Amino acid sequence: MNRTKFCLIYFFVSLFALSPECQEPVSATGLNTLPQWETAMSSAYLEKETILSLAVMAEVYADWQPRSLPNRGYNIGALLYDARVDTIAFMEKNSINFYDDKTQHAEIRLMQEYLRKKVLPDLEGMHVITTLEPCMMCSGMLIFLNVDTVKYIQADPCFGRNIERLAADWVEQGKVFPGNGRSKRTKSVPVACPAGTLLEEGFRNFVEKTDNAMLSDYLYTESVESVYRASFEILRNWQVIYPENKQLLENAWRALNLECRKDFIYGKKAFLKNRSVIRKNLAQLKMGE
Repeated sequence: MNRTKFCLIYFFVSLFALSPECQEPVSATGLNTLPQWETAMSSAYLEKETILSLAVMAEVYADWQPRSLPNRGYNIGALLYDARVDTIAFMEKNSINFYDDKTQHAEIRLMQEYLRKKVLPDLEGMHVITTLEPCMMCSGMLIFLNVDTVKYIQADPCFGRNIERLAADWVEQGKVFPGNGRSKRTKSVPVACPAGTLLEEGFRNFVEKTDNAMLSDYLYTESVESVYRASFEILRNWQVIYPENKQLLENAWRALNLECRKDFIYGKKAFLKNRSVIRKNLAQLKMGE
């Protein structure tokens, strides 16, 4: 493990000490140690990836769904990043409950509505950052729309590795069938984010304690909420180390800002229903508060 990754993981572990599902929420104290986090940023690229990861987690936390009242859907979000202009282009969240439609995953909503809004044929050259490794349905669309790179914060041990599966050759009755050609052009990689390590460890504890392997149930727990809340707080207090990332950080705040969301096409109905909750949470997303 390299020094940078160790420092990041150590910071998060010392902040949370994530434990089984019944743990009470851990408040994001210890942010006075933020300089230690910043010192671990060994490159502008790593800081950029960190800002994007924190932004998509803050997006989910701003409209957090409790187990008792999951009006929208699962606590899963996705972010579309245009590396060519260093800009967050769009953000979306899982909304299967609101629309009573199991296809309304965060990645599907992200792609369909961005393309509809921009009237584009595909997403060539774009990156998608998700809080959870994409399912088979979302992976197929990510590949079909020529997404360059898919990065995920938390791996799915049961239903993950789908882009890799679609790219793999397979054999039937002695005949070799090559993997999907498009899938070989789409990269799927975990984000270098310590939150992912904590969430994955927490899920293993959750399964062991509850004998419940439903990852979607785990994502409603208070332990998971504490990790997302801390990511929200860290982003709120972030000061760029590399000047070239200043614009991206400002862009993240614009994407998370309530006023920006009024122009979203596909999310308008969900936005209106959840407006009071989102407004309350996003009001905290002002730097310096």
